[in-house]
Amino acid sequence: MKNNIISIIFLAVITPLLTSCLGGFLEPKEDFTKFYLMRPANNIAKVNLDTLLKINILPITTPSYMARNQIVSLSQNGTVELSEFNRWAESAQSNFTRVLIDNICATSDEVDVFAYPSFAKDAMNLRIYINDCIGTLGGVLIFNGKWQADSVDNAKQIVKDFSIKIDCGKTYKSYVEAIDKAMADLAFDIVNTISSNR
Repeated sequence: MKNNIISIIFLAVITPLLTSCLGGFLEPKEDFTKFYLMRPANNIAKVNLDTLLKINILPITTPSYMARNQIVSLSQNGTVELSEFNRWAESAQSNFTRVLIDNICATSDEVDVFAYPSFAKDAMNLRIYINDCIGTLGGVLIFNGKWQADSVDNAKQIVKDFSIKIDCGKTYKSYVEAIDKAMADLAFDIVNTISSNR
């Protein structure tokens, strides 16, 4: 009987303590994660085209370090940093493709763009290889790679390296905006170069 009374007293004391601990553990925690998307340019430079330019954009090759959700940047000492609380809302490849289409179309009313798997038989094929898209917060974004445009009959090919450096500010918002600016510069360069070599 005495043992039963001790057990009851012990349970009466320990139960509120356990409830308090578990309650705090199970309470929803505030999520500090921010999700970002690359966005097309608002005011992209225009290209004068006399005739319709049709482009098939093939899958864009992106750096492997952009295959993750966390936004990747460089620290001041050159090491790679993965931000746990600043993430991409979708894959870099699909985001790059959508922004590039919008930017290319914005350069002229005489541009028609198709993205894989959509395909136009009477369009140029455009391949883009992004080697680097990384920078240091408070420093510079490095955006470089190569693009290649093949004419409809494959008789003519334009191959061009690109290397764009843009101040990327001190926040992840400004970092993503720097990528947006680099994408706009790339789109203008592509259309302008193709226009000059038609």
